Amino acid sequence: MANLPPTEVREITVEDAEETDPALGQGFEVPLGSLWWDDNNQQWHRWSERWLAVCSYALRSRQIKGLSKRLVKAELALEKLAARPGKDANILDKKVGEILQRYRVTQYLVVKINSKINYRHLQKIKKLYLLYVIMEVTYQFF
Repeated sequence: MANLPPTEVREITVEDAEETDPALGQGFEVPLGSLWWDDNNQQWHRWSERWLAVCSYALRSRQIKGLSKRLVKAELALEKLAARPGKDANILDKKVGEILQRYRVTQYLVVKINSKINYRHLQKIKKLYLLYVIMEVTYQFF
């Protein structure tokens, strides 16, 4: 079962907003009671607090837009790297990690490095073979 807030979730609007004006966000309050013992007066003090948990629609929109831009930039950098990956898997893995860290998308992308080995027959008599190592970079959102 989902964790529900302790009080109802309410839309947050400007005080003098009209009914047609969009809400600024939503939130709920968490009522808390506190106690404190005063050693000087030998007395307990009790008070009530309300903590407000708020979600701003504008902030959420900016964060999503920023994440989308970072994901696009990381995707372009990974595609550029995949076009010319080189031959060393360790160096490729390091470059992929640097890209993910640079754009702060490590927790949003899964990168898998595949290596393919292709053999091509060069001469019939000497039976020499040329070894090709092709690295591929694939990634997915999760």
